[in-house]
Amino acid sequence: MHFAIQKFIKMANQTVQACAKCKKNINLRNGKPLQCDGKCKQWFHKACTSVSDAEYQEIQSVPDKFWFCIPCKDNRNKSRRSTINMADQPLLSTPNGIEKVAGPFNMESVIGRIESKLDKLICWQKEVITEVRGIQNTLGELRTTTETLMDEQQQLREQNDELRRKVEWCEIEIDKQKQEQLGKSLEVSNIPVIEGEDLFKIVNTICEEISVDLRRDDVEGICRAPSNVSIKSQLPPSILVRFHSKEKRDEIMAKKKSKRDLTTSVLNISAENSRNVNIYINEVLTRRNRYLFKMARDLKRNGKVKFAWFRDGRLLVRKTEKGRVREVFSSDILNEYSK
Repeated sequence: MHFAIQKFIKMANQTVQACAKCKKNINLRNGKPLQCDGKCKQWFHKACTSVSDAEYQEIQSVPDKFWFCIPCKDNRNKSRRSTINMADQPLLSTPNGIEKVAGPFNMESVIGRIESKLDKLICWQKEVITEVRGIQNTLGELRTTTETLMDEQQQLREQNDELRRKVEWCEIEIDKQKQEQLGKSLEVSNIPVIEGEDLFKIVNTICEEISVDLRRDDVEGICRAPSNVSIKSQLPPSILVRFHSKEKRDEIMAKKKSKRDLTTSVLNISAENSRNVNIYINEVLTRRNRYLFKMARDLKRNGKVKFAWFRDGRLLVRKTEKGRVREVFSSDILNEYSK
């Protein structure tokens, strides 16, 4: 808001302002108010003066721009002429040796100009203070909004962590069910692939070697696992056997533990594939459990745990020879041993 208008509103709260020329009351609707910066301090309608719109805008927006009515302008001219005349008058010496001008000095005119400038500076200062307070309020609102957003972000982070834990537990439960479905199955590894092979006959020969009586009606299904296309792996696909009962699978697993030197020599493989290698019989694992088992074996290889094995679809580890056995169902547990 312009300086003159602010001052007019302040004065109007105390008394009704009348134009010094037309004597009609002044308000913001019937005319733009304009105050003389001279000694009289009277108010005028802009239309009652010779001030143009451009000059009026400049007077309102520039703090050190002054306007004087005709009487005050005449008095200022007289004061200026008086000041010029004083410069031509001789200096008089006083008894104490101080020199002074021999002539009148218009101090009131100087004080009036200073007061007018101070009024405009005060109005400008109030506007600056108002703007600064507005900026402070805006900063306070932004700070509050930022704190609210940070709190919401923290809540979302906590909710996300909780959902991640729930999803992980769901994956664990689903994988447990998958592993239970594989509870009647065995994986026989390191058996070379022979053209026209009879997989039941191969498995039956191995069972005879470990003193297990296996009949065809004990087996629900038998096949080779999908070929491993990895360049690093040179092992033949394992033989997967699914039994009608879990007891038959457990019997084979138990008898295999008592005969650790079981090799492919028992299969009487032709001379072309006569290299004897150890035969391994293990539980069939889900992809997730295979990954966890590999992590556990790496820990054992690096000396972080003493034992790592699978039993009835559960991965178990023991850190020391006589340490407690701990079941592993997530990689977080294995990561604790790697620290």
